[in-house]
Amino acid sequence: MFSLTHEEIKLYVICLGLSLVFVLLSVIFFFIFSPKKTTPKYILFFSLLLGIFAGISAFLIEWLALNLFNFNFYSLKFGFSPEHWTDLIGPILFAFLFAALIEESIKFFILKKIINVSSVNQIIDGLKIGLIAGLGFALIENMFYFVDFYGQFGQIDFVVTVFLRGVIATLAHGLYGMVLCYYLTLGKFNPIKKNYFYRKGFFTALTIHGLFNFFLIINLGFYSITLLSLFLIITLIWLNQRKNLELHISRYGKDFTLPIFAEKPEIEAVLMKQKSPVEFFQKLNELFPDEERPDSFFERLTEIDLKKRRKK
Repeated sequence: MFSLTHEEIKLYVICLGLSLVFVLLSVIFFFIFSPKKTTPKYILFFSLLLGIFAGISAFLIEWLALNLFNFNFYSLKFGFSPEHWTDLIGPILFAFLFAALIEESIKFFILKKIINVSSVNQIIDGLKIGLIAGLGFALIENMFYFVDFYGQFGQIDFVVTVFLRGVIATLAHGLYGMVLCYYLTLGKFNPIKKNYFYRKGFFTALTIHGLFNFFLIINLGFYSITLLSLFLIITLIWLNQRKNLELHISRYGKDFTLPIFAEKPEIEAVLMKQKSPVEFFQKLNELFPDEERPDSFFERLTEIDLKKRRKK
């Protein structure tokens, strides 16, 4: 595998170039989608490099695992026509507990380190770091897929694969990274529920990633594309309502409205980060009246503050 001929090296370079085109198009799309320039460029560049490292690491781990168990990936990918619900067990296990689990675990540990730098001080920073890291991951993964598919199938299938994977998988990896890093950033802002946000980010990204993988693997044409498009639209709406969440709360004060699928700990993290007045937290308790006693949040906040003072 690691001894390459001149022609193989040439193929890798061409496929890397193709992958880079789709990554650049995705960067343009997302930065038009969210034009606010707040995150330092060196952080984004470092995130890209770590995303590339994550992509290489995931490829090597998956390649070793597939060869260790002598598993043929293409037995799942092509000509799949389930006759019974049990036929879906293999694709589900592969989609969630192999590919998505390995890849999101690597990204989780990498992104957890990046967001701890002091210059990451806004939610939108976390979103953009996750995006760039996800696109760096897609850059490497797509290159390996393109090379592999070129050797396995004809030119027409290769062109179709390049287009579909270049558009869908690149966009999807950017979204996985944004969702994951969003929650990791909230964990930084809300140390009270740091572990909660870490779990939420990891399992949300894992679930979305697994579903994308599953629909691609079962390859049921129109239904897969429709469901993938639906997931993309919902995720983009979810992100769009959160990219300026801090600004929205500041602008509307205690009369702020909740984004879709909002949770109390999520909004608490934003209010804590902004050092919002008590009235904002009281408004939050009105929106989520049954989740916890109004004073318990402030009790825990005081406990953490006391612990920090003792350490100093």
